[in-house]
Amino acid sequence: MMKSLKLLLSSYIYAATTCGFLLTATPSFASVNFETRAKTVTEHWANKKVSSDPKNKVYQAIAAYERGKTQRANSIVDELIKFNYANHRDKRVEAFMTMTMTYTISNYGDKMGSTRKNKAIKKIFTFDPDDGRSENHKYMFKSGALILGERYKGSWSTKKSAEQARKEASDYLYKEAQRFFEKGLNEHDSNNYVMHTINSWLLVHDYTKDPKMKKTAKKVLDVMFAGIAPEIIDGAWASSTRRTLTPGNFKQTDSGKNNVGFTWLAFGHNRKSTGRYEDTLFATSDYRIPSEIAALGTEKYRVSPYVHREKHLKYSPVYKYSWIDKTYGLYSTYDGNELRGGGQSHKWGVAWPGGYFNLKDTSPDQRQAQFKTGDTKYNQVFQHENALIGVTVKPSEMDRYAHNITETIKKSGWEFMKGGNSVYIAYRNIKGNKAWIVETYPASAFKTLNAFANHILKNAKVGQLSLSSSTPGLTYFTSKGDKMDMKYQKSTNKSQAFVNKTQKVNGKLRNYQQWPHMSNPWLSYNPSNGQLSINGNAPTTVATNRVSTSTINNSTTNTTTSQPSNSVAEGCQATDANITLARKKFEQQCGVKYNKSQGHDCDATAKGKVTCSTDSISVTETSTKVAEVCQATGANITLAKRKFEQQCGVKYNKSQGHDCDATANGQVICSAKELEI
Repeated sequence: MMKSLKLLLSSYIYAATTCGFLLTATPSFASVNFETRAKTVTEHWANKKVSSDPKNKVYQAIAAYERGKTQRANSIVDELIKFNYANHRDKRVEAFMTMTMTYTISNYGDKMGSTRKNKAIKKIFTFDPDDGRSENHKYMFKSGALILGERYKGSWSTKKSAEQARKEASDYLYKEAQRFFEKGLNEHDSNNYVMHTINSWLLVHDYTKDPKMKKTAKKVLDVMFAGIAPEIIDGAWASSTRRTLTPGNFKQTDSGKNNVGFTWLAFGHNRKSTGRYEDTLFATSDYRIPSEIAALGTEKYRVSPYVHREKHLKYSPVYKYSWIDKTYGLYSTYDGNELRGGGQSHKWGVAWPGGYFNLKDTSPDQRQAQFKTGDTKYNQVFQHENALIGVTVKPSEMDRYAHNITETIKKSGWEFMKGGNSVYIAYRNIKGNKAWIVETYPASAFKTLNAFANHILKNAKVGQLSLSSSTPGLTYFTSKGDKMDMKYQKSTNKSQAFVNKTQKVNGKLRNYQQWPHMSNPWLSYNPSNGQLSINGNAPTTVATNRVSTSTINNSTTNTTTSQPSNSVAEGCQATDANITLARKKFEQQCGVKYNKSQGHDCDATAKGKVTCSTDSISVTETSTKVAEVCQATGANITLAKRKFEQQCGVKYNKSQGHDCDATANGQVICSAKELEI
């Protein structure tokens, strides 16, 4: 039996579906253990030696405040207030400070003291909220300007009032959110930059006074993580990106270990990481990734392998293709021959926990020559499932990058490698990198590397080669029997540059333009009608020992009882004798928990009664009645809450309807009539 939930918010629809059976929770389930991981992250950065870089230092102040080290945090803030940002080697540091200091003031202002807090606010106002050269810098400036302008009066360095900057920031963020829904990001999937964008939206989500903006921020974050989660393999990110500072999609300071720090905090995979400085803001935010999305980041072994596709159209089009297996991923980008941001782009690779393999054109004429690990338009690749082929018109500039190759065999012109204990890689370098072939399998597929090599040599075949011209091409027959054809495609017509004319699988031309914006076997996103959907075959660990639920955007569908559907019309309201009764009646009649931040409101009527209402809920709920109340009893309220969280599998939260009461024998019982996981 299948049941579904749809929640309409403005023009944006989320849809989730779960199967009608109880599931077994695992220790890695993100929503249950997020607080534990967050504590680990904040404790690490609260106790680490304070960085000399102000944009890192402020995150350590956040961690110190969170862990109760107020004196240490205040000392850091004092240094940040005194710092001369105009003389800093990197003028762009002001973007980081605008967003992070605004978050620090908003979250920990009571611990700062009024004098220090006011000085910090004045310091931020010395910056320019209209600055920002890159996508993430603009988000940081505008998110800070929005929140400051909602709370404080003042003028920025440009003489622009806080209120004017707030209005402009609000307009910008609404516009950029809509562009994101429709066209994706420019700095998509960048482990070096994406957390700055995420943190900007977390600031907005946690502290904006505009209910609509708060919903918008949550929608942006949900969709962002829905795209990231399916590509994470125990901390390795199998994704191409437009901006990276390393040979693979991992942090520059990671010493080549291929870690993506924030994903352990986000999803709770096995490979632990305390992440980077900027992860402390995520660790202290009120935002939680919906459980269905979080499970996509940890439980993919249940449904692997699969293809995950995305397209990002904000500027020049990028079409991403990732083959995700249980222990590794092979990924690539189709971008015509109009690669944008070549100095930092990362086109393709094999990724596994602790390792990577790829080829790149690191030529001197890259647009941003200071980044030596980017790529150029002079090579093109084509991927089908676990195989990839590539060609280049500048073979002398191709460089090989690899880490954690544990075993190698060379046979018949092929190089066979084992990556860690995760993946077997077959690599064929054709005529000095004029062309190349990569085919991959999980290490569990063959007993030995030699057995894998024999499989490729027996079943795969290099077909026609055309490497002497300015449009090199090749044909490859994979070990699965698929025929892959490609030829380097030139185009002098910008409008046609991204239309594939040469890449074929089994004779069929691949049409990248017809791709959905985001899809895999159980997740799809359609910006034309604003729908993000996850079907019932998705990997999931959403469970308690009482009731299995599916939650997206603060609404819950119970999958253990069968109740009639309840449609809530726009402009739902309820009236009663006082505010308490009116709120209770509102929740009963409208089918949602009263929440002022969601636009719900209560007002006295002319007849002395109270009406609680909302302009728009537009919720269709299926089976909202929970069959059994989850509860736990302890000797005192602290023990009862702790036991409640362990037994019921959720964080105790009074705003979610959880409650604790003393019993007749002096103990305390904590309970929930509804569970939102």
